Amino acid sequence: MVVILKNIGKTFKKHRVFENVSLEIRKNSLITFVGPNGVGKTTLLKVIAGILHKDEGNIFFDTKEIFSTKESFHSLAFFVSESTLMENLTGREHLLLLPKEQKERTEKLIEYFVAHDLLKKKVKSYSLGMKQILLIILTCSFDVPILIFDEILNGLDPINRRKAMNLLLKLKKEKIIFLSSHQLMEVSEVSDEIYFLHDEGLEKLEEEIDSMSLESLYLEKITEGLDEAEIDF
Repeated sequence: MVVILKNIGKTFKKHRVFENVSLEIRKNSLITFVGPNGVGKTTLLKVIAGILHKDEGNIFFDTKEIFSTKESFHSLAFFVSESTLMENLTGREHLLLLPKEQKERTEKLIEYFVAHDLLKKKVKSYSLGMKQILLIILTCSFDVPILIFDEILNGLDPINRRKAMNLLLKLKKEKIIFLSSHQLMEVSEVSDEIYFLHDEGLEKLEEEIDSMSLESLYLEKITEGLDEAEIDF
């Protein structure tokens, strides 16, 4: 099982978000994209998922171009933002919308996150972290070969961050996972490859980098001149 990105490019209103993005990712891999806000991480994930149209290039899952066939479209699940949840439904009512064959997998995820009481409440009463847990359960209930998560750790408390990371470690044993995050120390523990997305393209970070040096490198790349920045109230 392999996902291949060949010279992917995307433009919004004459603004070049990224270009010539090429990767080859095999089964049992977790790939993380890092970079400053607004650089295009979410856009890249949405292009890979087929939610956004790519302007150039090709994306293949094994020998088939993704989303050129019905079969390939059903090969992935995408962790989307909390805005996709329905405020007046409970968490449990959201799960009832899933196919019946996913029930056993869903119940195991509920047990794992100890989410029984959470699911009784309406989404409009949820905190950001509670919405994230519901979205993780919804996404991971799909037993598909490709999983995509955009900022999975946002709003999670330390216990649920660790649970989410352990879940990703288990899932990547049989899947391909794409991830974006600003929580560099956590994702460095589970990622097989980390790519820094910036204005000039996609840059692979060195494999031997540890979590602290990754944090330092990230800051170095995005905070040029920060030490000299001042504010005058």
